Amino acid sequence: GTTGTTDGTDGASPHAVSTDSIDSTDMIIASISPVSGPAEGGSRVLVKGLGIPRTADLGCKFGPISSPSNLTVPARWISPSEIECIAPPAPTDGSLPTTVAVHVTANSVDFVPSPASFRYSPTIALDALEPTSVVVSGGTEVAVLGSNFEFGPGLVCRFGTVGVGVGVGVVVVASFVGDTEVRCKSPPLEV
Repeated sequence: GTTGTTDGTDGASPHAVSTDSIDSTDMIIASISPVSGPAEGGSRVLVKGLGIPRTADLGCKFGPISSPSNLTVPARWISPSEIECIAPPAPTDGSLPTTVAVHVTANSVDFVPSPASFRYSPTIALDALEPTSVVVSGGTEVAVLGSNFEFGPGLVCRFGTVGVGVGVGVVVVASFVGDTEVRCKSPPLEV
């Protein structure tokens, strides 16, 4: 059968378990986070549960059990209560937004459903910022104009420099105006 490691490494290991006897239905899936992401895929989805075994066939399926196997992606085992999956691109057979079931498997045969679904949304497009500059002391209301904005608890604006090794800026909660506009108050910025 297929083997997976049990020593905490991601590579081959002399300590392997056979997935021939692993029954995915022995695990419990409690939640996923986030519950939505862009249609092009790529969202890191944290799956929490109980009794999640570390196997080579550990994966997440985004869509119905009967959907094509390309919607099953490998999972990164973190612990018996957490795994991480990268959401695949949205199914191409429907319009966006669309919501799909999420299932977890330890053996590529048996699938355990998550109590939450994953919602694929159209990609956000940014067109303009008004105004294009803010005062360093903060408090300037900035209109972010574009398309495909969606109301939700994760709607934020990021002010400052973003880049590898540079920092992540300051994140503030955004106010949803409509699918083409959100507004944010600029925070005080470091000079």
